[in-house]
Amino acid sequence: MSEKEKSNALSSVGNTISTLKEKSPLLLYGIIGAIVLAVFWLLTSGVSETQIKMEIVSGETYRLTNPNGGPVLLVAAPGLLSSAEDETKDGANICSVAPNTPVRAEESQAAFGIAGLYVRITPLEGDCNDKSGWTTISNIQK
Repeated sequence: MSEKEKSNALSSVGNTISTLKEKSPLLLYGIIGAIVLAVFWLLTSGVSETQIKMEIVSGETYRLTNPNGGPVLLVAAPGLLSSAEDETKDGANICSVAPNTPVRAEESQAAFGIAGLYVRITPLEGDCNDKSGWTTISNIQK
């Protein structure tokens, strides 16, 4: 979308809001209220601790599985966003672990107010053997 198209779109939205304000202010305030309620609902209805049913125990052995298929990427810190490629040169990605690899849980950490969302693990087999890194609890199976 070009700058001119963006400008025209914003101008059109502004004109619509002005028209609503003049002709039907209750409708405008109702729309604003609905948007505020929708945003509030989205912010408060996220994943809760009760939705995470598995409790990770340090020292226990688990298996890695990627719900989307393929390998699981271990990262250097919990919650760290990383690319799907194994770019270890930047230090963010530690290793790409094959699916169904046994791992030992080292610790778990809360994020976004959810206890145990991220787990530090150490693969026990394969190319990533003994390389510790972080993944989400969704990649861990008993």
